Amino acid sequence: MKKDGSGSAFIIIAGAILLLFIMSFVPWSNISGNKLKDYGLFSDLSLNTIKVTANEMIDPELEAALAEINEAEENEPEEIMPVTPDQEILVDEPIKEYVTSANISPQGIVLFEDYTENHSGLTNLKRAILNSSSRPARIAVIGDSYIEGDILTMNLRELLQNKYTGCGVGYLAAYTDIPGFRTSVRQESSGWTRHEIRTDAPTDMRIIQGEYYTSGEGAKIKYKGVNRLQHLDSWQHTTVVFVAPNGGALTVTADKGEQTYDVEPSSHVQAVEMDDETTSVKINVSPGIDLLGVYLDGTNGIAVDNMSMRGNSGQTHRLLSVDRAQELRKYIDYDLIILEYGINALSSQQTDYSGYGKVMERVVTTLKRCYPNADILMLSTGDRGQKSGTEIKSLPTVNAMVAAQREAARQCKILFWDMREAMGGENSIVDWRNEGLVNPDYIHINAKGGKKLASLLFDALENCLNCD
Repeated sequence: MKKDGSGSAFIIIAGAILLLFIMSFVPWSNISGNKLKDYGLFSDLSLNTIKVTANEMIDPELEAALAEINEAEENEPEEIMPVTPDQEILVDEPIKEYVTSANISPQGIVLFEDYTENHSGLTNLKRAILNSSSRPARIAVIGDSYIEGDILTMNLRELLQNKYTGCGVGYLAAYTDIPGFRTSVRQESSGWTRHEIRTDAPTDMRIIQGEYYTSGEGAKIKYKGVNRLQHLDSWQHTTVVFVAPNGGALTVTADKGEQTYDVEPSSHVQAVEMDDETTSVKINVSPGIDLLGVYLDGTNGIAVDNMSMRGNSGQTHRLLSVDRAQELRKYIDYDLIILEYGINALSSQQTDYSGYGKVMERVVTTLKRCYPNADILMLSTGDRGQKSGTEIKSLPTVNAMVAAQREAARQCKILFWDMREAMGGENSIVDWRNEGLVNPDYIHINAKGGKKLASLLFDALENCLNCD
């Protein structure tokens, strides 16, 4: 009897559907560095399958920081102001709604809000750019997973280097869990133990990078330039910054040969520097050396460092070591520090973020002590989505977070940029997702979104640099 093959066809179809279903749970965008989009089998059929994250992602260390702030306020003596007869006493003043007060140009550009003394703007960065023939003007962007993988910052770096010259990717850690996620450099490394300021970094090793790595037996790193964006395929100056309490040796192999550097025992920051046109560098390190960072830069123009930590609310940076920062500044100093935080302190339940704002005020105060020659710019959190029935809308509490961040910038007398308003304000996250600019969680921008946001930030930065 001849079989019709219907049974085999059913098995093949069922297997294909099962395979597609399994593929729906693979984080393709993370694995491929956003080269591939996440795939959802039923995403085109129903809004109920949209991957709006249910996790609040609150930084576990934030509660301790808020408790510290509350205790300090409770211990402060209450200041009682005398009331004169002509003073009006307000009772039960209504709570004001949070309103957007972004600074928008006639051309529609969301500009920086300048709360600095005498509206000095980007004085330090301007000066550094004018003098960048001797060293690159350096910008640090410190943040959370929103900029992980050099997203946003790699495009901002390209725009700045296009205008002001410069090359190289800037700061790099000794190790990464997902080497292919960051597409602005190729990195291979092994033999390192990570230490982070939120967990196990001792007091004197709390550094702006947020992490450092101790070399083990056979520790090595290799960095190679890429052609993904301009100015990344080569660099002119390599700096390896470290602490070597027991001494040791570093062997650096670059385009023009190999050089071994013997390191004296010291508890202070040291550096190995190499000037040469370089497309690839390999660094072998003897055991017991704490590597704070490697910097691949030009000899002039602009350098932009991406220093991101997943799940970070930024609060631990209030505890940075001022003494260690002064040592680091001998080799790497900053002219502008950009803070990108907020999503890891944002909750659907929390409607008042004034406490978080006060924590960030302490962060800024510490950064000013650590890097007194740097302008400081605080970014608001970006827009974030929340599922409401069958619709996706902005998380209602985002406005409160932006207001608290703006007030922190005002109190600290620094610059502020309403990044959420630059994205389009209320419900802009939906538009960005529809345009393929953010991930299915309706929180994190992807590489395409980072490029657009970098252009908006660059326009605002240029406007501030060109102000008298």
